[in-house]
Amino acid sequence: MNLKLGLLVAAVAALVLGAAGFYVQNSIFNLKEELSKPWIEVVAPGVFELAEDQKTEKRELQTGDELENGMTIGVRKGALANIYFTDGSVARLDSGTRLVVEAGDFEEKTNKLNVRLNLLWGRVWSKVITVLTPESAWEVKTTNAVAVVRGTAFGVEYVEEGKSNIVGYENKVEVKLIDPATNKVMPAIAMVVEAKKVLEVRKEAIESTKAHFATGELRQAASAIATKVGQPIMEVKAVSEKVLNQDWVKRGIEADEKLNQKIRAKLEKAKDRKEAIMELRKEVKEEFRGKIQERQKALKAAVEKEKNELKEKRDNLENKVLETRQELKENLERATEELKTSEIQTVTSVTPIVKNLSIRPNQDLNLLVEGDSVVFRSFAQYADGSEKEVTLESNWKVMGGIGFMKSPGVFVGKLSDAVSELGAAPGAVIASWKDLKTGNIFEAASPIFKVELEIDLNFDPTRG
Repeated sequence: MNLKLGLLVAAVAALVLGAAGFYVQNSIFNLKEELSKPWIEVVAPGVFELAEDQKTEKRELQTGDELENGMTIGVRKGALANIYFTDGSVARLDSGTRLVVEAGDFEEKTNKLNVRLNLLWGRVWSKVITVLTPESAWEVKTTNAVAVVRGTAFGVEYVEEGKSNIVGYENKVEVKLIDPATNKVMPAIAMVVEAKKVLEVRKEAIESTKAHFATGELRQAASAIATKVGQPIMEVKAVSEKVLNQDWVKRGIEADEKLNQKIRAKLEKAKDRKEAIMELRKEVKEEFRGKIQERQKALKAAVEKEKNELKEKRDNLENKVLETRQELKENLERATEELKTSEIQTVTSVTPIVKNLSIRPNQDLNLLVEGDSVVFRSFAQYADGSEKEVTLESNWKVMGGIGFMKSPGVFVGKLSDAVSELGAAPGAVIASWKDLKTGNIFEAASPIFKVELEIDLNFDPTRG
């Protein structure tokens, strides 16, 4: 095994060991039994928290994971999810939906609920069980409409660019239009979608509404917007059987009916609706607490099994690393001896014959981290015991993904992309020099040393 191959084998082994340890430590989810924020129920797997671009999957969500305000949820095709809010209300996310939970707060003492959902794409069915206070709000918005309610069940669909459908099922939904030019709500215009009614909002209809409103030629009503001569622009219509039979609508209605049955059962025993709702909240939390405890138990067993398997792999890899290091050491010693005993042509010169090349660092090579610089000097060693510095005449290179040569003899620690996530990597600095008198080329290597990732002292390992 040559020097380069030996270094690479040692580096790969170290990387695998580091990856094994990292995987074990990060396999344990931070599950909570107390649910103080909105939380997710994964009905069919394939639900993810999305990155800031609102498209890239950041991490897969599990039932019971709490949701922070501003979090974007992505539901893959074929997946389903429900978002439960601490007042007992629920938003049901259909397959292929992307949605931002802009706010999901509830103050139990004041009964103030503040839920704002931004539907980027897909379908969401809302079931609001709290009788909202004047300061409360439940909003679902798309690019061109905002549905605002104070206690109802309704659906919002946005699966075609520039087109929103609002389906009312219980009570009333107020729909405000969003100006596509400014992305702001048009405060002077609002429509009401009652139970078993539907409103289709199109970008073109909003543009027409703006134009006729600006000229004073607009006729408004709670259920319709038309031109002054009576030509309809937007109109609330009776919901069709075709819409009611869509899977996402049927799922929402069926789930709402089960929830309504629970509320009715609680009302029979409670003194008023407020007490019944409070009992319902407790029941929902207990159901999810049980699911979370089951998940914790299964996960703990899986992690324990994984630890045992990785321990066995770690032990095997450590033995291989030791063997590789020993082999590398022997190869370096053999190469050094061969250089010392190789025949060197005799030249007619007063200059002594070069026997060897050596390199020396200006500091201890232990505990190097990224960004550290080490100055290496190379020396041609002559047969008579004298030596000459040849640092600037030498060719320098780094073996292993540990850094680079900034200038002749000046090494700077920098882990390569392949190893940076794993924290550390071994390697060495190599120098070669050509004796212009004889044409012989000499090579020398530093001891194998390790460069570690610079630690961020402000890193909080509890952040998700």
